[in-house]
Amino acid sequence: MKACKLAHTIVGLLSLFGVVRTGSALGQFVPGHIFVSSPSLEYCTHPNYPDRIWHVDPQTGSVTVFAEFAGEECAYITGLSFTPDGCRLRAAAVGTSEIREFDADGKWVVVLNADDGISVPWGFNSLAYDRDGNFYVLNVGTRTILRFPSDGGPGLVFADQSDGISSRGPIDIAANGDLYYGDQSGSANFLLRIAPDGTSTVFEDYRNLNLPLSIATDNFGRIYVSLLTDDIFYYDGPNVSTKMLLFAGGDSVEDSILAMNPFDTALYLVSRIPRAVHRVNLPSGAITTIASIPATFFDGGFAAAVVVPADLLDANLDGEVNLPDWAIWFNCFAVGLTEPQCHAADFDRNRVLDLRDLAMFQLGFGRRFPACP
Repeated sequence: MKACKLAHTIVGLLSLFGVVRTGSALGQFVPGHIFVSSPSLEYCTHPNYPDRIWHVDPQTGSVTVFAEFAGEECAYITGLSFTPDGCRLRAAAVGTSEIREFDADGKWVVVLNADDGISVPWGFNSLAYDRDGNFYVLNVGTRTILRFPSDGGPGLVFADQSDGISSRGPIDIAANGDLYYGDQSGSANFLLRIAPDGTSTVFEDYRNLNLPLSIATDNFGRIYVSLLTDDIFYYDGPNVSTKMLLFAGGDSVEDSILAMNPFDTALYLVSRIPRAVHRVNLPSGAITTIASIPATFFDGGFAAAVVVPADLLDANLDGEVNLPDWAIWFNCFAVGLTEPQCHAADFDRNRVLDLRDLAMFQLGFGRRFPACP
């Protein structure tokens, strides 16, 4: 077991530095890699378009099929989320009302189904975990969000129609524990914020702008929302007055699904036109295409997830890491900041942290990624 943990640590650290570029090693997902769901056309009736989950290496741009479902297994996959330890990928199967769980080799089992309260888990993305390891599922069939406790107990209703859950839509959970839900009913088109105690409030009303298509959050409390108009808005925490237009979609991309790597400060955008994965520069909003998905097999992404093991979540809880000055300054220079900028009074030490620095921090203090069972 010790040898396996050591090997996993080495592979994980090297992958963060860009040395190892395989999809998985020793049965482990590689931190920082992206997985995108591409549901079947015509609800699994089109013979040439089965459900697929794609594996994207953001460093090399390589794109491979991680999983594929045809025939009776085809179920219209519209949600993806990694378990907190980064060892398993969960997928929402709409047509069968199932939550499927994958290991790094693509083997899967059904972990939740209709007997557990799953009912049409349709959204872009419809799955999320909070910091305590509780698992959330948006159920369109019952107009509820269920919360499954981290200890493995039965799911309980976290929010329902009386709270504003009325249609399919994206969900994500911010660093402070607030859950955000984007209504896609077409008549309301609001962004709902639900506190950990279940109290719900309308955070933003997009009625005149079009429906919220996707939500992403980072480890510093920031919220990113893409609309059907392909504009991406940014909120610096749970305050709607901080709203800024990060990216104006126009004709450059269509049908934008978001995913966040919270420690690489990388916001990823998956578009149907062009069929590609892009990195959104923060804070400028400029996009760079990092991977193209085969046009013959891809008609748009419905969800995307980035591998981030719990070790990294724990290391940077609430955006605070007590790194020595030399590590902060090293990171400054690595991301192109000058020495005066690094020493500026308003310099935010936490917001330039990325995965490589956390990997160095872990290496220096003997921290290791967990070995997956």
